[in-house]
Amino acid sequence: AVHIAFASLWVACPNWQRRADGFGSWVGVSVLSVEQERLSASFIKMFHRFLGNSSAGVFAMIVAQILNVNELIVAAGLVAGWIWIVLSFYEPTFDYAMKNAAYSSAIFLFGGLVVFNQDSVNLGYISLRITMVSIGIAQAFILDFIFFRRSARPKLCKEALAWFSSLAVA
Repeated sequence: AVHIAFASLWVACPNWQRRADGFGSWVGVSVLSVEQERLSASFIKMFHRFLGNSSAGVFAMIVAQILNVNELIVAAGLVAGWIWIVLSFYEPTFDYAMKNAAYSSAIFLFGGLVVFNQDSVNLGYISLRITMVSIGIAQAFILDFIFFRRSARPKLCKEALAWFSSLAVA
């Protein structure tokens, strides 16, 4: 609940929303997707989410800027090839990173476009989404590893319940 409360600030606060340029919901998506039962599993999933998003963003930038693809069918073919490559070299230990890299490539390449032939790939969209995902990962890391360590959660829960009980009595 604390994670989502902080992540919702990117959507609720006007200043933060302006900085996120309407993509603040990716912070919450990242926070929810990396949360695991064990701390080590959360850390691994954080790394995999960042790795998958970054590699998909690099691929989208290569297609847009270096290859300078302006035809929708060619871009769709390159994305299909990227997805095939990523999933054909499937490694169970990097499961989440590989799946994330596969589906994020299409989101990056086509997500910021209105008309593919007229609008070049919006590099601002790619960098902003990677930034928002990174902020979500950093927020999950800070809250889980520093402020609300899992070893301290039973005590924190007991104190919070006592505080709410005292409010009910008063």
